[in-house]
Formats: sequence, structure tokens, C-alpha cells
Amino acid sequence: MEENDDLIRKTLWDDYDNSKDYPDQRPLLAHYTSISTIEKIINSNELWLSNPLFMNDWEELRFGMNAGADSFRTSRLIANACGSTAIHSTLIQAFDKIFHRFANDHAIDTYILCFSEHDPNDADGLLSMWRGYGEVGSGAALVIDTSKINTNAIEDIPLSIGRVHYATQNERISWIENKIKDLTHLINMLPKSQKVFEFMAQIWFERLLMFSLFTKHKGFSEEQEWRLVYVKERDPKFIFSSFLSYSITSQGVHPKLKLRLSEFSKASDLLPDFNIADLTDRILLGPTISSELSVQSFRRMFRLTSHHLLVDKIRASTIPFRP
Repeated sequence: MEENDDLIRKTLWDDYDNSKDYPDQRPLLAHYTSISTIEKIINSNELWLSNPLFMNDWEELRFGMNAGADSFRTSRLIANACGSTAIHSTLIQAFDKIFHRFANDHAIDTYILCFSEHDPNDADGLLSMWRGYGEVGSGAALVIDTSKINTNAIEDIPLSIGRVHYATQNERISWIENKIKDLTHLINMLPKSQKVFEFMAQIWFERLLMFSLFTKHKGFSEEQEWRLVYVKERDPKFIFSSFLSYSITSQGVHPKLKLRLSEFSKASDLLPDFNIADLTDRILLGPTISSELSVQSFRRMFRLTSHHLLVDKIRASTIPFRP
């Protein structure tokens, strides 16, 4: 039975190249945001992850999940491979059970935090990121050095760090169609048992979810995005249950995962004294507030709040910004 499970997992994940992701790749990652958010991150030693269904990227997630689920349910290739209506129904019911459990119980507690890959020699940041996420140039970018994270200590932590892959809508549909062909091949090869179908449905759902969370339209490719992702379904021991929270915004109450790094450190043995300052390579000030006076004011803020490690890490973008 283990051989069947291994074959299913290998087949559905065969296109994933982990050599391009963390921890094989350990880049600098910049989080573009407002000045006030940077202050809150540093002072609270927290990272706030947001639910993608409440973000600008919600259509990307829903498209991937819904298109993949619909293709799976309606595929004639899969129906024919099952050989009978009863067997086909068993497979579809196994998938729908997983899909509906996620939609009803886990979707609200799926969270992401977005970063942009940062060139170590880049002193200015990306203009498109300043416009889109950095308060139209008046924000800041917190640049994290992922090489400072102890990878051995986070293997069992329900967080994923990965590079976003960019594709057109047609390319994403093509990816789903190819996976449907892979599933058809598996159905033809393996015993058509309840146990095999339940495992196949589970792995297909997991692959589809990760595809949806780490894929974005090609038009955004210059962002060079990476994501930190938490999915409640992958946290069966509820390690992060105390971090599940909320935020009151102008659009109402939004679910949040508030990752308190000091508690995370104790739970995971990640670092002896894990705080955001340890991981910070630099903080870039946006091009519309990049005067020497702004830099000095920022440094004063860190001195007064006893974040002395950050005082000499402040940099000012020199992009000649035009709103």
C-alpha cells in the first residue's frame, strides 16, 4: 500500500522543483508596507499573515481551486478510467468531502505574508513595489535575510516558504488539464479501492491548494514574489492555535494569524532569542520620504524603543519617484 501512496504523491508532485525554493534557496526577502506597520512589526515582534480571500489576490486562489475542482469532477477521462458510475462517485465523493471540509473549516484560517525577492546589491527597491504596496512611495520595506533561519528546527512547523510562479490563465488551465491526465493514469494503474481513492483525493487537493497559493498571473512577474503560508489543515496538532486572531479594518473584521516570534522561538527551538531584528538585513525608506532627516528620525525611533541592532540598518531609496 505504501508503494501506491508513494506513486500517487510522486506523480502529482513531479513538476515541483524544490531546488528553486527555500531552504535550497535562501534569498533576501523584502516586505513592502507602511511606516506604521514596520513600527508595529518591530515593537511587537510579530508578523501578521492575512487571509488571501480578504486580499487583492483572492481571485487567484479561487480561480485555481475552483477550476481544478470543476475539472476533476467533470472530466470524462477520469469518469471513463473509473469504469462505472458507482466507482466514479466513490472518487468524487472522497474529493468533495475534503474540499468541503476545507471550505467550511479551514479556508478562514489559511494565511499568507507576501515578500519580494531582493537583490543584495539593490539599494533602492522596486518601483512597482513602492507604487503597489509601499504606500505609493511613502512606506518602507523590511528586508529579511532567510539564511539566518535555522532550517533544521522548522521541519515540523506548519509554515511553507516558497517562490510564487507566474503563468497566464491559459497556462494555469493547461497545468490543471495535465494533472487530470496524471490522475487518469493513476486510476488506470492502481486498485480502485476506497482507501486508494481517499488518498488520491487528498494528495490531489493538497497539490491543487499549493498550486493556487503559489501561482499568480504573469502580469505580476516583476514583483518576484515569495510567500510565507500557513494552512490550518496542515497543523493537526494545533501548534499555531494561539496565533489565530483578527484585525478590525475599514472593511470590517478580518481573520489574521499573528505570529509572535518570541513564542514561536520557544515552541520550535528556532533560535535562542528569536526576534525580527536578528533576521533584518536592512530597512529601506520609500523614495518620497528618503531625506536624511527621515533616516535620522527613523534611527531615533529605534534608539528610543531599544532596537539598537536596527539603527545602522536604515537605508533610503534614491529612486526619483513620480506618483
